[in-house]
Amino acid sequence: LVCAVALLVFNKDVDAVAGLFGELQLLPQEVLNNEEERAALNAAMELTMSEALKWPAADGSDTQIPVLLFDKLLDSLARLVPRFSFELPPYFINNARALSTLEGIARTLDPSFNVFQVMYPYALTLLFQNPSSSPVVDETLQQLIRSPTTGRVDPERVRKLLRDSSLI
Repeated sequence: LVCAVALLVFNKDVDAVAGLFGELQLLPQEVLNNEEERAALNAAMELTMSEALKWPAADGSDTQIPVLLFDKLLDSLARLVPRFSFELPPYFINNARALSTLEGIARTLDPSFNVFQVMYPYALTLLFQNPSSSPVVDETLQQLIRSPTTGRVDPERVRKLLRDSSLI
């Protein structure tokens, strides 16, 4: 989840998030390895993200943190699960329900509450620390700090990540 949040907010990379679903064994490898299925999954995830994430107007300087519409996310995921044979363990569903409930309570108290505003800096901090020494976390961090065109460490991306992590 930490990697997915960082990849979505910082890179807007649904293909990398789909790969994470495979790493977490939530999605069968047959779906990820089949080009047509992978393309269909990416298109479905793009649609899901367009429905579930509302991006503020870009001002060019800071990372734009979207507002997560959790109810729309859960509705969209409910359509994706059977189509792409997702395997969601009970803990995943329970965590989603808990997050949805907590977000609902927070929005009742503060209608402008944005769960990603809290999650994103925290996710980046966990990426930097990688307390479980996860290779998936290491790989995600490398994706975030390297230029998509050259593959080299991009000092501007590193500065932006450090600045974003300090928003906590």
